[in-house]
Amino acid sequence: MAEITARELGRLDLTDALELTALVALKDRPRSRRMAARWLERWLAETRPAIDEAVMVTGCLAALGGPNHEFALSAVRGADWAVTGSSDELVAVTGTTEATKNPAERGF
Repeated sequence: MAEITARELGRLDLTDALELTALVALKDRPRSRRMAARWLERWLAETRPAIDEAVMVTGCLAALGGPNHEFALSAVRGADWAVTGSSDELVAVTGTTEATKNPAERGF
């Protein structure tokens, strides 16, 4: 039902697309993997995140539909940077500001 509604609405925003991907993951995990990959591809194109942010989101997407589904979804939902591309909120998930620093400040 949710997928039919999404098709009728047309292109979903990233937040709604994530929610649909998570819902499908609970019902059909193999199919949700393709959806998660498409969501990730779109998110990367729209937000142009730092590599550490991309790794975090990728790991969370991979966990959808598994035993850590709720934790992974909460991490992405609670991280504004996942949808907006702002790394300032990464501290909410990682508990550190290290990942939000400029690479030059981290010694790279």
